[in-house]
Amino acid sequence: MKRWLIYLSLLISFLLTLFIGSLGFLVGTEAGLRFITAVAQQFAPGTLKIDTVKGLLLNEINFTGVSYQYEDTAVQVASFQFVWDAEALLDGKLHVKKLHIKAIEADLPKSRQEEKDSAPLELPDIDLPIQIVLDDVQIHQVTIRTAEAEPLIIDSIELRSNTKAKVWSLQHFKIKSPLFNAKLAGDVGLTTPHTVQLNLDWSAKLPEFTVVGQGELNGDMQKLILTHTVSKPLEVELESTVEDVLGAFSMDTQLIWQEVYWPLNPTVAKDYLVHSQQGRVTLSGTLDNYRFDLNAKVSGKQIPAGQWTIIAQGNQQELTIEKLRTELLKGVVKATGKVSWQPKLAAQLNLNVDEITLKDFWNEWPDELRLDGQVVAKLDGDDFQINQLDVTLPQTATKLSLKGEGVVAGEKSRFKTATLTWQNVQWPLVGNDSIVKTQTGRANLSGTLQNYRVDLETQLGSSAQIPAGHLALKGQGNLQQFIIESLHSTLLEGTVNATGQVSWEPKLAAQLNLKADKITIKDFWTDWPDNLRLNSQLKAKLDGDTFKISTLKVNIPQTAAQLSLKGEGTLADDGPR
Repeated sequence: MKRWLIYLSLLISFLLTLFIGSLGFLVGTEAGLRFITAVAQQFAPGTLKIDTVKGLLLNEINFTGVSYQYEDTAVQVASFQFVWDAEALLDGKLHVKKLHIKAIEADLPKSRQEEKDSAPLELPDIDLPIQIVLDDVQIHQVTIRTAEAEPLIIDSIELRSNTKAKVWSLQHFKIKSPLFNAKLAGDVGLTTPHTVQLNLDWSAKLPEFTVVGQGELNGDMQKLILTHTVSKPLEVELESTVEDVLGAFSMDTQLIWQEVYWPLNPTVAKDYLVHSQQGRVTLSGTLDNYRFDLNAKVSGKQIPAGQWTIIAQGNQQELTIEKLRTELLKGVVKATGKVSWQPKLAAQLNLNVDEITLKDFWNEWPDELRLDGQVVAKLDGDDFQINQLDVTLPQTATKLSLKGEGVVAGEKSRFKTATLTWQNVQWPLVGNDSIVKTQTGRANLSGTLQNYRVDLETQLGSSAQIPAGHLALKGQGNLQQFIIESLHSTLLEGTVNATGQVSWEPKLAAQLNLKADKITIKDFWTDWPDNLRLNSQLKAKLDGDTFKISTLKVNIPQTAAQLSLKGEGTLADDGPR
């Protein structure tokens, strides 16, 4: 029995010595490191290759020419250097003195569509058994390619950090890339409530300018406070408080600016499409019930200067505009409405315009003239409906009204049906010396800008150049021309009928076939006999500056008088010739 105990003791001593020797061989010699990497290459899923292996697992490891291929994933690393203090493990510390990686190229497969998890997001509590200290982490020249996007290129990543008392402390984190640079420092809690204290400096390089910002993030997952400033090229301040970050996500955010504009580098100095001298936006609530409040001075190349106020309430499916008010064009514009984007795009709009002037867009608009308007419209997917579009000029009796419905389809957007009616419209808009005056009128419209139809009827009032009468017009056109299918008018106690065509692209051109029956010209010639009537027929063409009269016949049925004219000539500023 005693002999067996001696043999057993010798066997245990031998095995322990063999284990320690083997362990020492693996971690304390370069040959051991080569053996471990060879085993890893043999049993790793996919294909793992390493060109050169140097160092000791006990303190420093150097790899070059590392490549890994598994299915559609491929990764290559030019060099990998890892230096650590193994003795620190005895003190409960993983101390990495140096981790340098150069030239990473990764080709990743197309991402798979994952089912959305409705469960609330939770951050795990990470209670590390040892302290982790990273003295010097540097990663250079990173390229990540995917099937869905342009390659992601990162020039360098630098990191110094440690963990202590359940806190990850970032002494230095810096990332540089062709389009984005960032610098981050602070503390992040690894366990509930996951406290955060971070300082961030960043810059983004856009095609025509660089955006620079800096800010702070403080709090925990129950309440986070973000203070941020964009300093270049514009100055914008952001203050936001977010509560229950991983749950209901309630926010209270305020955005303030003194001057913002677009584009940032206009071709002509200060020729901005949009310019706001000062403004404020607040956003509060949850994603399922938030409020939006905007107050800003806005102007622009096609935007008249005005003070804008917008108050709205929304959720993840729709936004309700409770109030939109702006003072511009010497008047007031007010609106309410709703827009939704799920399950499809839909909108409702109620808009009122009070006493505005169009002088900023139309130089000939009379100084004293004002315009009132009201719009009630709907959008349901691609279908739109104008229930009411009324325009009045309070200083006159002019009224216009439009109702219609159609389809929104980009350049192929079209009216299915539309009816425009008017009362007491004249040109010029004010004054007694009107060239054209209509008492009432109606126009039915349909089609697209490239193929539309018009059916118009109006009662003309007497003016200095056009006598009173009834006019009916039917035709069709596009952006280049309009074809008069029929024009019928009862005026001057007779009738006028015409057909023709007018085009303005690539140059002005026209054709006209006109016939007048039993008209009197007493309105223009007071000595014209009351019972005398006139018939006329005209066929003419216009081609740019050149005109041609093929037929002009005039006769007076009560007499034998007849007149016929043919000719051609040129239009000039001083008159035809």
